[in-house]
Amino acid sequence: MAEPLEVEFRQWVQNNARTGVNGFDKEEKYISDTQLADYWSPANLYEIISNTNPPISLPVDTIRQIYLRIFSILVFIGKLGNFSLFSKRGYNDSSLPLGTNHLLPEWHGCLDAFLDEQWQFCPWAFPERESDERQLPARQILPIRYEVPVTREGWTSPAARINVVNIDEDYCQSIPKKAVFKIYEGVDTRQLYSREANVYTRLRRFEEISITKCYGSFEYPETNKRFIVLEYTPEGSLLDFFKKTPPDNSDDLELLWDSLLQLLDGLYLLHNPDKNDSRSLSGIHHDIQPANILVFREEGTSTYDVSFKLADFGLAEIVRTNGGEGVKVPVDNEGNRMYYLWSLGAVYSDFLAWSIGGSERQERYRIERKDAIAKLSYIAEAGFDACFHDGRQILPAVKTFHAKILKDRVDGDFISPCMSEFILEFMMVEATRRLMAMQAKGQAKHMIDKAKSGPPLQRSRTPEIIPPVSNRILVIDDYESMREHRRNVAETARVISYSVKVSDKDGMDLYFASDSCNPQKCQNSSEVEAKIWSKETVSGRCDMKKCLEDVMDQVKANGMKPTGIYIFTDGIWDPDHKPEVDDVIHESIKLLIEKKAKPADLMFQFIQFGHNLEASKRLKFLDDDCTRTHRGVEYDIVDTKHCDDHVPKIIMGSISKHNDKDD
Repeated sequence: MAEPLEVEFRQWVQNNARTGVNGFDKEEKYISDTQLADYWSPANLYEIISNTNPPISLPVDTIRQIYLRIFSILVFIGKLGNFSLFSKRGYNDSSLPLGTNHLLPEWHGCLDAFLDEQWQFCPWAFPERESDERQLPARQILPIRYEVPVTREGWTSPAARINVVNIDEDYCQSIPKKAVFKIYEGVDTRQLYSREANVYTRLRRFEEISITKCYGSFEYPETNKRFIVLEYTPEGSLLDFFKKTPPDNSDDLELLWDSLLQLLDGLYLLHNPDKNDSRSLSGIHHDIQPANILVFREEGTSTYDVSFKLADFGLAEIVRTNGGEGVKVPVDNEGNRMYYLWSLGAVYSDFLAWSIGGSERQERYRIERKDAIAKLSYIAEAGFDACFHDGRQILPAVKTFHAKILKDRVDGDFISPCMSEFILEFMMVEATRRLMAMQAKGQAKHMIDKAKSGPPLQRSRTPEIIPPVSNRILVIDDYESMREHRRNVAETARVISYSVKVSDKDGMDLYFASDSCNPQKCQNSSEVEAKIWSKETVSGRCDMKKCLEDVMDQVKANGMKPTGIYIFTDGIWDPDHKPEVDDVIHESIKLLIEKKAKPADLMFQFIQFGHNLEASKRLKFLDDDCTRTHRGVEYDIVDTKHCDDHVPKIIMGSISKHNDKDD
């Protein structure tokens, strides 16, 4: 190769190299792929390979596409004549960087310099694929520039530090130019990193969710440094947002509350993995507090057009809030799902105070809770400061403050009373009354829509009138296709059975479709949930016709008392019997007519899990077409709801025509 061309390239590298950081936290120079492609034009490549001995026979386009970094390194070290050692062995740019284990015995001595100089041509490229929990050599350079470390009020992390970084724009194909590095250092942080990185890896397949976006994770095992790459927001956290002046009109308040309710989507996703991921994320602790909810600007003109996202997973050991606010909540046996809804309810309550009275009323609210806690020595001594509970239930001071703050809301503010009632009645309550995430969101939306179209909501302990049904029966489809919905079924059944228990003093009958001749009596909602958890799924498909016939035999044996039958199913039934389920419905209507009973005396409420299209059509047919009119009275005793619908709609079912048509 001509000496001037080699010297010229080295000089160009020296003049154009950019500064990055390697696994030793040392600044190093690198050249990007884009720079190399600009430098090695077809004409330049042709000129240099025509002067190489032995000659390179590969086409110029092939070199530019898959060998450009290897080619550049060999030119830089004056070893272009060894190019065939790589091409004949199938080594191309995707094989870089190389380790000593990649070198063949005959390579030693002639390519040692390649291993030393390759790093400035092989920066980490933040690939869109294969970018999760990757292990990098300590000398591999990150094409980034660190900004100052991020610090958040109320947030400390001895195990992880957070830095905003600027990514080289040549490597921003799958990542924004500005991102956040969460950096774990030391041997003791490996488990924390692995847990959080794993959560983000599993969440990355979902789009447009209210969880902070992750662009990948990697580590330098040699130096015990580990990185999670997250999206950046200049708006900061909800704590930063609280420093703004609250909105002074109902439109902006509605905009903000609608955004906050989207956080329930994130909670739902964390604990309801889809059918492609049967592992539950419920063991992952997420510390829900204002400091761990990030704020992102949207495209609207309003200052309050923002979205909120959950951040920081798996960090129970390292995230602590100032004074225990929003974190220390009553711990119950229902697990993390119920805990999260209480925690988010505490955040919503704090937000309510700010949205009406600003930071001044928010601080007054904190002091009132703190004073209430100070009077409870067993709580104060445990380190609780200004939390929202007394160790067992919500503080009376919380309800008192809600009532006071609502008196100061702006004209036309219909949403604050809705959200206050939602928080106090459905979130910051004992575990048996707490809803699941999507049911909670549906309930809130229902309350807001109702307030928009009607008179102001009146506070009541029971927000919907429970139908006058004395006998409640739960039917659980426990066949194989329901395995992925098992947790959701158990919790939905618990919430529904708790909601209806006041009208069924003798308990509830629990049927499993695979053993429908042997119902089990349950006295409370916890017993319902426990029995569902203890029942293993059965192979095969559900014969729903036989199951409902067995149920109706028992209903008839009990004298046809007013009965509500709740069927928990995905609608994927035995193909030999699926058309015949409607026979059971028609026979039941006929029985009601013979007994001169009212249509409301018998209800079949199908609660669908999953979104199988054929199953949805099947259930819709039962809902819409299995009716009969007798002497001017319509017998419409079937209703279908999805498990994500809010609980009162499910309970009301076909007894309320409004709810039956509201799909």
